[in-house]
Amino acid sequence: MDNSTLRALQDKVYDKRKHAAFLIEAQIKDHLMKREYGVIDEILHQLSCLAFNNNPSWRWGGVMGLAACSIALGPEIASYLLAIVPPIISCFSDPDSKVRYFSCEGMYNVVKVAKGEILVYFNDLFDSLSKLAADPDAAVKNGAELLDRLIKDIVTEQAATYISVVPPRQLPAAQQQNTPSSSTATTTDEPPSYPPVVRAFSLKAFIPLLRERIHTHNPFTRQYLVSWLQLLNSIPEINLVSYLPDFLDGLITYLADSGNEIQLAVQNLLGDMMVEIDAVIHAKEYKEQERLQKRELRRQRRLFEKQMNGISDRDSEHFPRPAQPPVSPKKASHDEDATCYPEPNASLNPATGTTGTAVIENKGGTINESGLNSLSLENNPPQDPDEEENSSSQGSDEDTYIHGQEVELNLEPIVQILIRWMCIHDITEEIQALCLKWLSEIIQIDQSVIIPSTPQLIPIILGCLSHERNYIKDIAIGANYSLFHAIQQLPTPPPPSLPRVPPPPSQSPLSIPEVDKRKHEPRISSHLSHSVEKFRNRIMPPDRGTPSFTPTPSTWTIRPRKGARPNGIAEEIAKPIADDESRTETPPKEETPPIEEAPSDPLDYTLTVNALTLQFLNEYEETRLAALKWLMMLHNKVPNKILTLEDGTFPALLKTLSDDSEAVIRYDLELLSQISLRSLVNTEEEGYYFRHFMWNLLSLFGTDRNLLESRGNLIVRILCKNLNAERIYKSFAEYLEADEAS
Repeated sequence: MDNSTLRALQDKVYDKRKHAAFLIEAQIKDHLMKREYGVIDEILHQLSCLAFNNNPSWRWGGVMGLAACSIALGPEIASYLLAIVPPIISCFSDPDSKVRYFSCEGMYNVVKVAKGEILVYFNDLFDSLSKLAADPDAAVKNGAELLDRLIKDIVTEQAATYISVVPPRQLPAAQQQNTPSSSTATTTDEPPSYPPVVRAFSLKAFIPLLRERIHTHNPFTRQYLVSWLQLLNSIPEINLVSYLPDFLDGLITYLADSGNEIQLAVQNLLGDMMVEIDAVIHAKEYKEQERLQKRELRRQRRLFEKQMNGISDRDSEHFPRPAQPPVSPKKASHDEDATCYPEPNASLNPATGTTGTAVIENKGGTINESGLNSLSLENNPPQDPDEEENSSSQGSDEDTYIHGQEVELNLEPIVQILIRWMCIHDITEEIQALCLKWLSEIIQIDQSVIIPSTPQLIPIILGCLSHERNYIKDIAIGANYSLFHAIQQLPTPPPPSLPRVPPPPSQSPLSIPEVDKRKHEPRISSHLSHSVEKFRNRIMPPDRGTPSFTPTPSTWTIRPRKGARPNGIAEEIAKPIADDESRTETPPKEETPPIEEAPSDPLDYTLTVNALTLQFLNEYEETRLAALKWLMMLHNKVPNKILTLEDGTFPALLKTLSDDSEAVIRYDLELLSQISLRSLVNTEEEGYYFRHFMWNLLSLFGTDRNLLESRGNLIVRILCKNLNAERIYKSFAEYLEADEAS
């Protein structure tokens, strides 16, 4: 670049700088046609130095010159973006508003030419534009909005598919020769390995920057971030919902913003994400059901093939075929000497006019008329069922595709973020309603994620049942209903299985141990056993058409030939030898099976009961009633784990009898009656809980006279209705008599 053009770029007059930019554009085009790439690099280096200069006029000129170069380079700009983009981005944070404006204008021209290639620098542009969105200068803000709109169009069209045309950086030639892969490439027959395809836009690299910027307090920057999240979430190929835990905490803070536009935008964004989460969970469930169905079909098919092979094997044993190669149907029809061995249920062959099973030769094996294909083991070795299942499942995944099946989604951190926000005391109603709605939706979508957090959710949901806002109260009622039935439908945990103890040996004097019996019985010598084997092989030669095998003594059955005289040796040989074989073997010791550990419960019942008991202190009647209903359901489900005399719940239930609400007292008495009735039915407890309850109730009446006068009749009447009235009055009489006697 000549000195006159360089001085014109540094001039304070805008028209002179603009004229110099046109000259640079023409000069770059000329060098590009002549393929003078070195001169282009020198010009770009000079312009970059101007952009980093301390003089504002020089920075203006440098940015305008770089923009002119990008227009001149056209399709060749991809190789020069590293020298063009960073100097312009550095001017976005310039203290001079004019420099910031011209940098936005220059970057607009660069992005318009580069298009998809600019996605390589998306993080840098996003970071700078998020700051320019809150710029105090209106002109700079307008220029940033135009640039941001252009980048959004490019991201929408090409972010999911565009791959940069710039090749990846390669190692030097000397270093490549020392690598193990290059030395073994000529000696092996493996196909060459290619570098993985990397898209220009990387969501994984963008999330850390978003996680950092999401906690801003500026309303303009918040609006900018929400707009970008809405755009990325609208692109099907970009799974933004997988990274929701990284920015959900910051998005919830936006609901406390004073601007209604931001609140509405965040609510719409989170609503769309909830719909996508629902679709992803249902897609995974559908694919899992489809996989299980195909697995069951494969199992039934293998079972059917085994049954058919067994039938054909039994048929071949009854009707053996000659040891000769199979004959094709055409040859069998012309051969008069061919002997056919008909199989059972064989039909007349219309081609040959004979009965039998036609065998057709092929490359893979033989096919008979029944349709069974017995492939040769050399061409088709047997396949492992697990490998067959994996290969078939992979093929099915490629054939049937459901949107959302490949999305990796973890709801546990999302639930913890929502619970943490609900535990804040000064939370706004908008945040409270959103978090409660999300928890209610997650309960319906995936119960396995929400059930372990039940002890933390109970005070949140039950506390909102008495909220002053009706829409929050309605959401809490729905969430409580869903969680209540989710816990109720859990499988009841089985009691711990005890080890099976073998029965003790009989100590009767008449029973003689089997070991003592063996000492007094004669045993056949090894010489006699060898003679038996030789004699059997002589009189019963193995069938040459069937595979030879060595039978065990228990399977020997020697029959005399027809018309043969009885022989003493034959009689001795024909004696059963299986008894002697069983006597020589020591009986296997019956091992005591280990105690099977019960599967861990998804719900911690102890923590859940503790959380429900604390709700008795709540000032609202709806919350206390809901807690008692929860306890009744849990006691019906797992009576052996909760609400015992040792867990400290009993004093809280007795104290609840002094509640101001009659409905609470009725539910409390119903729960106490339910526990006492079970102790009366259970023979191990022998009514211990019932007696303890009657004694403590009398003690409570003795210490609290107001309760006896105001609620005494109601309490006794409800107990007599739920339990045996005669037993109740007898217990009262016994305790009162014992108290007077003492």
